[in-house]
Amino acid sequence: MNSNFTVSTNKVFLKIPLLILILTILHIFRFITYEYTPDTALYILVWKLVIASITGFFFSWYFYLNKKWVLGIITHLLFILFAFQTNLSNLIDYYFSIDNSSSIRTSLQTILFLVSASWFAFGFFKTEKVKPNKKAFLNVFLLVIATYFVLASGLGKLSELFQQIISSDSSFFEYLVQLLVILTRVLKCFVLLIGFYYLLSKIINTNKESNILAPQYISKSFFSKGFAISYTLIFLVFFSVLENIVAFVLFSFFSRNSFDFYENIQLLSNFAYLIYAVCFLGQLMQYRSYSLKHFYGIFSAVALFPVLNTVSLFVLRHKRKVKSVSDFIKTALKQRNTHLFIYAVLMIAFILFINKDDLTNEDELAWIFAGIILHCICLFIVSLNKKNVYIAPAIITLLWIIKNYSSFSFIETITENVFDVSILSQGIFIITIYYLTYYLLFYIYHKAFYVNTDEEQIKAELDTHFSNTNESEVL
Repeated sequence: MNSNFTVSTNKVFLKIPLLILILTILHIFRFITYEYTPDTALYILVWKLVIASITGFFFSWYFYLNKKWVLGIITHLLFILFAFQTNLSNLIDYYFSIDNSSSIRTSLQTILFLVSASWFAFGFFKTEKVKPNKKAFLNVFLLVIATYFVLASGLGKLSELFQQIISSDSSFFEYLVQLLVILTRVLKCFVLLIGFYYLLSKIINTNKESNILAPQYISKSFFSKGFAISYTLIFLVFFSVLENIVAFVLFSFFSRNSFDFYENIQLLSNFAYLIYAVCFLGQLMQYRSYSLKHFYGIFSAVALFPVLNTVSLFVLRHKRKVKSVSDFIKTALKQRNTHLFIYAVLMIAFILFINKDDLTNEDELAWIFAGIILHCICLFIVSLNKKNVYIAPAIITLLWIIKNYSSFSFIETITENVFDVSILSQGIFIITIYYLTYYLLFYIYHKAFYVNTDEEQIKAELDTHFSNTNESEVL
């Protein structure tokens, strides 16, 4: 797995245990400061400083390990300063009377954040000793922005889930919840750090393929690590998205003149990382399948479901005899039809189970059966070929809009408020829903069920990347 990183970013990967220890100590100190210190200005400042230091360490750790002390310290201070910008603005407002201070504050905050992201991009290319083109620099710049907002979004609804699962008045269980929250925060930093520097390495290695994961032999060890990291990232980012997704939709309808720039950026950043992790996981399972020359179908398709994903991990890790390319092509189409049928039956049963309380409601029953029919159609579409995949998310997104916006008179709202900033927020949200659905369907379901019937083309693809597979390494 280390081969997917550059020499400099690989140092971050190798020293992650040390960073985890530092982050764990900081998170524990953050908890102690918040729970057991007086609610005074001094201790609130200390608590915010600890939070800012966690973000600062996340971005400056790379420079420290590569002995670029000046770059590291300045990066650390810039992100701490950005975290304290609101406090500094309030201090200025207190002593000086400034007109339009809120607009000035937002502008200064944005400029400071852009400077911090630009400084990291500049330092990164300098450390890698690479002269970047504009596209590469912009990619790193945008990646830093997205990563910051994902890191800042916390655990979302997952904290509430822990409290619901471990519900007790006992102080022991309260501490257990806090411990789980701390460990989960550190885990999120860990998987996000690996994802962040993996993408940075991909940007540097411009000579390699542009895919999230280049075609390669996937060993059992690499598959296990890649599956665990990408799925954990999907799981944790999903809860961050879930935290304000309903509030985001409803709030923009009732706040006609509101457009929270940072809220929209945070939403897009979480969606971007969710898509990235889904793409990586889908390609990882595809190349593992190619490496073993075996069709996995339904086992790849259920990889996103908790508990069932352990079955995917076990089956795709399990040692099996490597087939020839001709045997792989011969059996894949027959296996695909069987796997599709089984998955469709399980999907229908699952939809009926989660909606069992609404089966007696005629209005809801119509939506349930419409959803079942459309999901089956979409499953059939994505299994045909790559060109048809875009149709399926369009159907699902349209169904979602009709179901969720019908009570708000969505079309009437748009026509009456076409230039309203809240409509822009709604547009951003719906577009992200479409693209998330597209990448989910393409990288998980299309790659799980699609079988290329062009024998010459698939033979060429398999022979190019996987014909010389070292069986002992792959298995």
